[in-house]
Amino acid sequence: MKATTYPSASRTVRAYFGLKQNELAGYLDVSRALLAGAEIGRRELPTAALLRLAVLAQAITPAPPPAAPAATASAAAGLLPVTLFPALRPLAARRADCLLEADRLRHAAAPLRRQAEQARRLRALLPALEAALAPLPADERPRRWLAVLTASTAHTLGPAADVPRARLAAREAGLRAEAEWIGTYFENMSENSVPF
Repeated sequence: MKATTYPSASRTVRAYFGLKQNELAGYLDVSRALLAGAEIGRRELPTAALLRLAVLAQAITPAPPPAAPAATASAAAGLLPVTLFPALRPLAARRADCLLEADRLRHAAAPLRRQAEQARRLRALLPALEAALAPLPADERPRRWLAVLTASTAHTLGPAADVPRARLAAREAGLRAEAEWIGTYFENMSENSVPF
């Protein structure tokens, strides 16, 4: 009999927690080949592995709905001062460059944020994973895997790993603040005002 529900469960667990097949197989105490076969529905996982997989699967929470994009000023309103004062074109170009670079930085930071979120999820689940293992010495391989996972999670969430995320976030915030200031400058201009 082919497994029908567990292939998607193991893939979902791996994606949610950022695990590779060999990492999940280590905790389930099965070979990577067996897990790969189970994921495509050709093989079944042993009962003990299914119970451990269930501990991971139960911890998955649905993703919150995406946040609505922030309201931005209309393009026409932003272009009016530039139309009236051609000398402001470099300032408008700088605003566009700031927004473009800020979006690029947000995109570059996305994998780092995703890794940190996956590590937080695993860290919260570590006690349940430990409790799901059989008493010593029966589950030696999964216990080794759990020790490696604990160290990896601590490293991913440690201060040294947070520096690249913080640098990207700070640069993005600075660029967005500069673009916002330029946008406010344009909004506050009137036809009778002299820009400089």
